[in-house]
Amino acid sequence: MILAIFWMVAGVGFYSFTVGSLSSFLSAIDTRESVLAAKLAAIYEFAKETGISDHCRHKIRQAIKYNNYKTGTVWSDKHSLFSEIPKKLRYEVAMSMYNGIAAEMPFFKDRDPAFVVFLMPLLKPLRVSDGEYLYRVDDFPDEVYFILRGRVNLVFGKMELVYKSYLKGSYMGEIEIILDCHRIDDVQAFGECEFLTVSKSDFKVLIEEFPYQAKEISNIAKERKRRHI
Repeated sequence: MILAIFWMVAGVGFYSFTVGSLSSFLSAIDTRESVLAAKLAAIYEFAKETGISDHCRHKIRQAIKYNNYKTGTVWSDKHSLFSEIPKKLRYEVAMSMYNGIAAEMPFFKDRDPAFVVFLMPLLKPLRVSDGEYLYRVDDFPDEVYFILRGRVNLVFGKMELVYKSYLKGSYMGEIEIILDCHRIDDVQAFGECEFLTVSKSDFKVLIEEFPYQAKEISNIAKERKRRHI
């Protein structure tokens, strides 16, 4: 009898936990969908008021959907979330983000764990279609790009002659931010590409917080600029 009561109580507890977890999960999905719907509605109103083309509006919608799919709705809280995690666990979490991409990128090799933990939550996903430019010569430098998938080419002239390519795991865009100059290359996506990006302001904070790593990154950037590759 006592055993039966015990199993009954345990069953009720398990059922309550399962239902509660499912409810939380469904609420999270509902919140994400609601936020996405609000953003898409705002895009529609923006397009209507400003008269932008349907093609442009479609590209904005796709970008918003992709970013929502990759980051959810709590992107601005990721650093706050990391501050709540035990110090030793932060690095493990950072290294596992985006399917463990940090372990595959030379940029992160042998970096101080604190450097990785600081940078990873700042990264934001970006998808670029075949033939689109990430930036052009003389553009204002506003981001650093880490390639998740695809290939980008440095091209020259109207014929778009390729003189250098970057593949998955490579990064670009840091030269102009570190040297405080305008873009020195035309950079074009070859095939559909996916990136993680960090803004100029966040990248500058990063190199201020970690002067030892900043010196190494700066030296590489200067060498790349000298060789213009």
